[in-house]
Amino acid sequence: MLTETFDLPSKNKGTANFVAYYQAYFTSYTKKDQRVLSASLSKFKAYLQEAYGTERLAFKDVTPKLVLGFKDYLESKLTGEGPPTYYSRFKKVVKHVASGRTCFLSTRCLRT
Repeated sequence: MLTETFDLPSKNKGTANFVAYYQAYFTSYTKKDQRVLSASLSKFKAYLQEAYGTERLAFKDVTPKLVLGFKDYLESKLTGEGPPTYYSRFKKVVKHVASGRTCFLSTRCLRT
């Protein structure tokens, strides 16, 4: 069902900023596809701005509907290998959150 939420852990009961987490994940990311992750973050911010009028998103608002909406947004704006590549990097961040491996982030970062 598209109105469900993912069970993403958060010390702030879902009100922490997912975009700040995404940015911190990118900042600490050291693999060769760092530029692709950066572009994926930029596209996600553009999607949030266009669809919701903001670049801030609480963890609790990361829903299947939002995720599929981002995928559709990518497919409508880009062609070729761009949409699946950016979407896979976005999913990597969501899976990282869901796994609970958030030790590189400080609580201060999540509140901004």
